[in-house]
Amino acid sequence: MKPIEEQGYVIMALNTPQVDYLDCARTLTKTIKQWNPHASVCLITDQTHANDPIYNHYRVIENIDRNNLYANDWQVHEVDLDGPATSVDVRAVGWAEVAVMKSSVSPETEWGDYVVSREGAQAWARVDDSGIHVRVKCGQVRDAVVLRSFCIGAAHMALGWVRSEGIAVNESGEPVDLSIRSLGVIRAADTPLIEIEIIDDDGPSINGSDAVFAAVAAAAWRAAGFASTWPCQR
Repeated sequence: MKPIEEQGYVIMALNTPQVDYLDCARTLTKTIKQWNPHASVCLITDQTHANDPIYNHYRVIENIDRNNLYANDWQVHEVDLDGPATSVDVRAVGWAEVAVMKSSVSPETEWGDYVVSREGAQAWARVDDSGIHVRVKCGQVRDAVVLRSFCIGAAHMALGWVRSEGIAVNESGEPVDLSIRSLGVIRAADTPLIEIEIIDDDGPSINGSDAVFAAVAAAAWRAAGFASTWPCQR
């Protein structure tokens, strides 16, 4: 870690019709500079006219979809690396990671970590010594058995994602073992109790298991003390 005097500050300022966050950012920066004149401040904003000498660094986020209430202040960039082929088009890729990170910096709700999917499904999850406890709300329930099965599967995958799953690769990024055992998938015998409570409502039926996947991953990470690396128990 860099010495305190070499560390900087990142300020996000995305204006809304109600609040001029850019003005708030400038006031905060002035306060920081008054306290530490050598502090480095980076402004990230959607305002193209915000370049001010008070900031050491300045970046504009373009093409923000303000109709996307889920994570319109996040940008996901695909980067090619050595290793097995992947894609950002795979189900829940990208937004699930964002959901976990957003939940980790939010207070735990009465029912545990809370996630809203891109489709609007809601899920709450808590992981403790007694098992995985999930609530899901995803519109009218057409088949409770099927929905519960998908949610149980999502919870199992999320727990494995955080705790144990991975692919062993060599220095060139090529897989060296693709057996099921080597992947670290949690065995049925080692899977904790998974409780699913379905909250029915009058809305249209939508995918609920993706929200459960992200919520359980967030809860598992919280239960692990926000371990710095995943999988955290491999």
